[in-house]
Amino acid sequence: MKEKASFIECYNAKRREFEDSGDFVVILPKNEPIVWPNSSGVYVVWEKNRLLYIGMRLNFLDKRAMGV
Repeated sequence: MKEKASFIECYNAKRREFEDSGDFVVILPKNEPIVWPNSSGVYVVWEKNRLLYIGMRLNFLDKRAMGV
C-alpha cells in the first residue's frame, strides 16, 4: 500500500501544479462517450476513488515535415 500512497501524493502534487498553471481540465461525461481533447497531455480516469486508466498523448511530429 506504500506504493499506492506514494502515487496518490505524486498525482496530487502534479494536479495542483497543472491547476495553478491553468492547464488542468476535468471531463465529467454523464452517459456519453468521453471526447478527448486534441492536444498533448496525460489523462487519468477515476471512478469515485478508483483509478481506472492513465494514458499519455504526445505531439512529436512536425506536420510540415509530413507534407500536411
